[in-house]
Amino acid sequence: MQTAEQLWAQNQQIATAINRANTFSIITWVAMLMTGAALLILYLDGSLAEISFVSPLLALSYGAQWLSHNSSLATDDADYLAAVAKVKRAMLVWTVAVLVQVAAYLILNGLPGLATILDPPLLVASLSQRS
Repeated sequence: MQTAEQLWAQNQQIATAINRANTFSIITWVAMLMTGAALLILYLDGSLAEISFVSPLLALSYGAQWLSHNSSLATDDADYLAAVAKVKRAMLVWTVAVLVQVAAYLILNGLPGLATILDPPLLVASLSQRS
């Protein structure tokens, strides 16, 4: 039988996990705004800023960390189960945001040559020539 202190600590952990999941889910709207801005910049300039990739990757890593950290919580709490679903849905949105940006870039600019990928100075030179 669990003591009151153990139950309180477990409930606090669940409440914290739910609050963080809700915040992460709300921030997912940023993914849509960033994707729109990145597509506009891509259309106007022909390039994507690094932040377009870094932010979604950070969000995906946070979602993965949240799922990993909170997977040990064994609870049938409806709010917690909804929070898990929100985090997974948010991660899907961030993944789609990255894929849309990459697809748009490849459609507008084509695939970079293998030599460009394997030789970073050549990549820098080819990118600076586009500017």
